[in-house]
Amino acid sequence: MMPGASFDTVVIHQVLHYAERPAEAIREAARVLRPGGRLVIVDFTPHALEFLRTDHAHRRLGFTDDEILDWCRAAGLEPGWARHLPGSPLTVAIWQARRQPQRPPTALQAETLERAVLVNPTGLV
Repeated sequence: MMPGASFDTVVIHQVLHYAERPAEAIREAARVLRPGGRLVIVDFTPHALEFLRTDHAHRRLGFTDDEILDWCRAAGLEPGWARHLPGSPLTVAIWQARRQPQRPPTALQAETLERAVLVNPTGLV
């Protein structure tokens, strides 16, 4: 397992349709992204090519934009754009999301943190 906040970019390319729990794969990608980091997912949009399940072990027959972007939101990412690349017979989509950059604390937050440290300098509760 990789440490959290390790990567600026994570790409999940043609993997989710094999995953039993694709939302967990997205959650793990979000975990290892640094603040401001980007996730790029490339996979199929919904289709009815059942032979891909039986002959090629696909667990999912594509994903909707809402499905992927909702999983990104649930993982704490800010969904971005989606692009569809129509093909015959499959359409490939590219979805993008990012982890919010860390912002410096506001003056009030910094003052509150400073007071908390002064009140309890040992860190013990």
